[in-house]
Amino acid sequence: MFSNKNDKMRSINEKDIIKASKPKSSTIQVSYGKAKKKIKVTRYAAGPISTPYGKFMLCEFRLNDRWKDYEVLVAAKGFDNNLMPVFENGKTVYLKTDSGCRSGEIYLDNTCTCRQQLLESMKIIGKHGSGLLITIPNQEGRGHGFARKYATLGLQEYFGYDTYEAAKAVNKKIDIRDYYGVAALLKFFGLESGSITVVANNLSKLKELKENGYDPKLKPLEIKADRHTTKHLKAKKEHLGEIVKI
Repeated sequence: MFSNKNDKMRSINEKDIIKASKPKSSTIQVSYGKAKKKIKVTRYAAGPISTPYGKFMLCEFRLNDRWKDYEVLVAAKGFDNNLMPVFENGKTVYLKTDSGCRSGEIYLDNTCTCRQQLLESMKIIGKHGSGLLITIPNQEGRGHGFARKYATLGLQEYFGYDTYEAAKAVNKKIDIRDYYGVAALLKFFGLESGSITVVANNLSKLKELKENGYDPKLKPLEIKADRHTTKHLKAKKEHLGEIVKI
């Protein structure tokens, strides 16, 4: 069961909404392997949104780690007067991390499944009623940024590379992302321990959570391959160990 520090919930009034627009900060200790580091977590905006997949609280964060900006979509039993989530004791929290793929999620690139993954994750978390969808925009291109990401798109379009071949051609290391900031956000929300299920097809997304005392399970996403994505999904399965059905 979760030890949830934010266990008091009452009616939210107008003053609470205005108060939540002011920065709320905490310094969180995070394990980086054997080392311990302190991350300053600042929530500087929070407000409810209604979507086709349910109602969520949308929060904007700034952390003093390498990725800096985080957006968190929260589903919970309710929210307290600080607009902090109140999670149901004993209920699994679903967690999805997203790298903010602009080409796929906003501009609908046919070769990308990121938007499909995003919407499916919102559907899963919204239906379950307990979870976090954490977007890390500066992790675009598996952490390498726009310039290298768009170079890989060029190699795919003009020379027929798959996503793995293109990434290898452009970068010395395929993926440089880490998720220590995600662990800090879980602790900020009062989720110190308990049952977390990571919605992902990539086992590597469990590493930082395990280092910080969590015992996460994996819930793979059902992604439908088509003529645009089959080659790239096969490459992810073969070279990156992702759990996908072709």
